[in-house]
Amino acid sequence: MILRKAVLAFVGTLVLLFCLGTAHAVNIPKNFGVYTINKSGTYVIKGTVTGQYIEIKSSAVNVTITGQGANATFKGKKYGGKRSQSHIRGGPSGSLLIKDFKFQGKVGHNFMSLAGNASKTIQNLTVINNTKAGAGAINPGPNSMVKNCNISPHDDAIKITEKNSRAQNNSITMDGNGSAIQLGWGKRADGAVHYATNTKIRGFLKHNKQTDTGNNPGRSIIGGIFENNVSDIKITGLDINMSSKHNGHYVKLKANGGNVTGVNIQGKITNAVKVSPKIHPIALATAKGAKIRNITIDFKGKIKANQVYKDNGVINFKLK
Repeated sequence: MILRKAVLAFVGTLVLLFCLGTAHAVNIPKNFGVYTINKSGTYVIKGTVTGQYIEIKSSAVNVTITGQGANATFKGKKYGGKRSQSHIRGGPSGSLLIKDFKFQGKVGHNFMSLAGNASKTIQNLTVINNTKAGAGAINPGPNSMVKNCNISPHDDAIKITEKNSRAQNNSITMDGNGSAIQLGWGKRADGAVHYATNTKIRGFLKHNKQTDTGNNPGRSIIGGIFENNVSDIKITGLDINMSSKHNGHYVKLKANGGNVTGVNIQGKITNAVKVSPKIHPIALATAKGAKIRNITIDFKGKIKANQVYKDNGVINFKLK
């Protein structure tokens, strides 16, 4: 009887693991073109794997992609013409966990572009993608968390542009282009929530053709161009210590087709604030009829009122 109960309990555990999508565990091949994940399970990067991209299908319910060992590395190969798009893309229908490996690439608009409404967690990654213009890092999509990652891109580092997208405890080293935290560029879902906490930002952003009022948020530490109604943006715990080469925006936000309501940006700036003479450290712009309301930026007095560009559509702005 005792043995029978033990066997039944063991079988029950296996059934439960299968239902949770953890019974299917495979090693990702060392070399591949496109690696497709269409079943729930755990997919393991051992040593170095090299490929064009990993695509996650919605037919997979719960998926984990994980590195095994300190040297677990995914090297992205060029594909799709001059610039690859993403090296991990798509999304399951239930939950996604991506963790514990290094990515190295020379091309790709984003290393990772995820889609769908599944709960997504990206953690403990090292992303080095900084040798070509447009070589960005993580676009996690809606209902996502990016945490404990070290990111060195040559474009946007973390895009918390979709509904309920969040980031915490990340370290970013910029290499002249893009935004460390990008809040939006183009039309997104109304009412999106964007949170980022405890972000260390180093390196530099080099001013090119950006203006205080233009529709390009690139080369700003915190940047966003909003074509829709956005609320509840909280970027706190910033630790900004840029190199002497930095001369891009610190914050650039533009309401370009909708209203932005409730913005709170807080943190410390260690080095002297330095930007191109053509721009202001902080630029808050609005297109005709659009508003930015209830915005507080607190850099502990490091940026002064005369260093802020502010359109008439900005209402209830506080600088600390």
